[in-house]
Amino acid sequence: EHGPAAGFMKANGMTGVLIDRVLADDAFDTVSADSAAASAEVARALVGKGHRDILVVGLGQQAATVRARLEGFRATALQLVPDIRIDVVLAESEVEPLRTLLS
Repeated sequence: EHGPAAGFMKANGMTGVLIDRVLADDAFDTVSADSAAASAEVARALVGKGHRDILVVGLGQQAATVRARLEGFRATALQLVPDIRIDVVLAESEVEPLRTLLS
């Protein structure tokens, strides 16, 4: 884990699936995604489990891979459930702005 997000979530009893974070601790499900196709699979899995309000939290869109992952996720989820709600909260370089937005 690169940063305190998983620890914060665990300490506050939050549930979630960590994308691109593989932890030794098994407190959260993790998905390691490296392309739009992989993120599309994540969308299918979440939609298949009945999720209709999804929050994507992460650091920046500078990398083309991050943009591809978001687009793959969003396009697939919207194709499966046109009225699904997908909110995206990104910080360009630091975790602190995310904490402020989520508190």
